[in-house]
Amino acid sequence: MYNDFVLLGPEEDPAKVRNVDPIEALKMIADGKCKFVSRGDDSGTHKREMSLWEKAAVEPAWDDYLESGQGMGPTLVMADEMQAYVLADMGTYLNFRESMDLVPLATSAESLRNPYAAMVVNPDKHEKIDLELANALVDFLISDETQRRIAGYQIAGQQLFYPTRLDSKH
Repeated sequence: MYNDFVLLGPEEDPAKVRNVDPIEALKMIADGKCKFVSRGDDSGTHKREMSLWEKAAVEPAWDDYLESGQGMGPTLVMADEMQAYVLADMGTYLNFRESMDLVPLATSAESLRNPYAAMVVNPDKHEKIDLELANALVDFLISDETQRRIAGYQIAGQQLFYPTRLDSKH
C-alpha cells in the first residue's frame, strides 16, 4: 500500500506554490526565503524532506528555515502558528486539519508517494525466524480482504491508504 506526504502552507501562499510540482515548490520556497518548519529529527518524513531538497538542488539553510526537532504533531502546530510551509504525512495532517489554518498546496505527486511494504527475511539469516508465520503475515496483508480494508480506512472522511495488491475485479 501507499499513502502520500503533503506540502502544507498558509492559505495566502506567499511563495505561490499551489499546485506546483513539489520539487519546484521547494525551490520557490527557498528562493523566496519563506518560512519553513522541518521536523529535523531524522524520521522517515524528515528523510523524505531532505531527499526532496536534494532533488531540488537546494541547501535548506536560510534564517526562516527552522527545525523543530519534534514529532509531526508538534511540528504542524509550530508551522501553523508561524504560518510556515511544512512537509507532513497525510494521516497527521488529516488528524490536525480542523485545528489549524495551513492548507495542502502540493499533493499527489510521485515524489510525495509514501510506500509501505512487507517482506519475509531469509530464515537462514537467523535461527529465530519463523518462516511459516512470516509467510502467513505477508499472505494476510496482500489478501483481497485485507487490501479492501486498507482501501476503506479513512481519517476525517478521506481515504488514507491505497492498496497495491487489490484485484481490480473488486
